[in-house]
Amino acid sequence: MENETVTSAGNCPVDGKVMQHTPGEWFASCADQLRTDAGHHVQWLRYDISANSENIKDDAYYRVASVSNVNNSEQNLSNALLIAAAPDLLAALKVVVNDWTQQFERAGHMAPAWCKQARAAIAKATERAA
Repeated sequence: MENETVTSAGNCPVDGKVMQHTPGEWFASCADQLRTDAGHHVQWLRYDISANSENIKDDAYYRVASVSNVNNSEQNLSNALLIAAAPDLLAALKVVVNDWTQQFERAGHMAPAWCKQARAAIAKATERAA
């Protein structure tokens, strides 16, 4: 490990820089399953979030994240779906905030509080804290 930078999740070398997420459409899909000896499905063990394709055999497939399903909760699938929707949600929020801010500024008004909250959410998704 000579000349390598080793950091923890709380001390990333990219702190303070604008981050770019993996481009492309994101998908949430069931990845691993637990089966009985007879081959019957028992539960999903993991949901994968992938970009560009949900088919692991596709050359365009790129795993972005995984959500473990150790407690077999529907909440885990909901988490995977939310993560997969994140790029679309971020893009839509940016458009809404920019459009509304411009409309308020043209009218000589300050943008409402939700614009500030939305900008903070955008920053949380795109920037690392210093």
